[in-house]
Amino acid sequence: MAELGEGVEDEWYYTDGFERFGPVTRQDLISMYLGGMIDKETYLWNRKTKAKEWQKLIDTSLNNDIVSIPDNVAYNVREFSNCNNPIWAILYNAAILFLVFSIPILWIISGDHPGKAGFIHPSKWLFVFYISFYIGMWIVYFNSKSSDKHYKYATLRRLLLTFSMHWNEEGRRNIRNINKSLIMSEKEEMYQKKAMSGIAALAMLASASLLELLSANTIYSQLDENKLIFEKSWELTLLILAVLLAFCAFISFLVAADALETLFNKFKGNENTHKLMNHLYITAVNPRYYGFASLIGGAIFLTAIHSPLLASIVVGLVFTIGYMHWFPDKDLMNQNVGVTNIETSDLSRNIWFRLLFALGPPVSFWFIF
Repeated sequence: MAELGEGVEDEWYYTDGFERFGPVTRQDLISMYLGGMIDKETYLWNRKTKAKEWQKLIDTSLNNDIVSIPDNVAYNVREFSNCNNPIWAILYNAAILFLVFSIPILWIISGDHPGKAGFIHPSKWLFVFYISFYIGMWIVYFNSKSSDKHYKYATLRRLLLTFSMHWNEEGRRNIRNINKSLIMSEKEEMYQKKAMSGIAALAMLASASLLELLSANTIYSQLDENKLIFEKSWELTLLILAVLLAFCAFISFLVAADALETLFNKFKGNENTHKLMNHLYITAVNPRYYGFASLIGGAIFLTAIHSPLLASIVVGLVFTIGYMHWFPDKDLMNQNVGVTNIETSDLSRNIWFRLLFALGPPVSFWFIF
């Protein structure tokens, strides 16, 4: 079998589906392999040898160079598989936050002051724990980074930071090593398509945050002035928190939409285009998730004004529905494509367990109290 361009930096061509790209250098192909853009089954052709047939990468001399390079992808898979179970970190954060939030409540129900309540319905205590759980969940999510050893938990954020070429600095560096003139137009189109769909989604989410603000205004106008000081303070506190979160969500969505809209600009030079598009893409991601968490939080606090038990159920449902997406299985990258029913001892991956958590305590409180 003929070797393609052995030991020289010459012109290579490669396939991606039914399309052919090139020319690229030998080093370009190595960077693309490490970045996951091609694999050993990718067909290559080299102009210098004038081979009649395209060959798989594994059948060329390029394979020898790749074998001598540490398998970063395999290393990242092992690192992600070694992540800890996030449910314990979430519960730990929830316990700490519950204690912190309980201090002002304990002050209110004890001591000698005008606002003394004497008794707080257990449903409110339950809500305080559930909202602590909700906040603890997002603390684990946003702090779980590929380089963070203290928050080494399997989250969607860590997954993207580890394997995505747009999130991972090493992946972006590999992309920058590739011949930009060949692939930049394709990536520019991809970014802009994602931006168009993203802006439409952000517009709907921003509208939802405005609806929360309108709902808060309506609730404020209907507050009973004759309620006890504690009851009124409880409702006002929840209302203020809901308004702040709704504003935070609205601003976050506007920032994310503005960053995505900027992707439609034409920048000077392929290198500048690539850097700026990556920057704007990352700039849009974090505010979008901050806004998303704030939007749900605002809805939870508005619900708690009417019924703390119902708000606790909402938190549980958010956890039940979103957990598998925000906290993927740490063995995900070791599973075969299309395999979804993997036996695991992790109860948090069982939907019935999560539903029990979501509905069990609030329903029990409903009948008991």
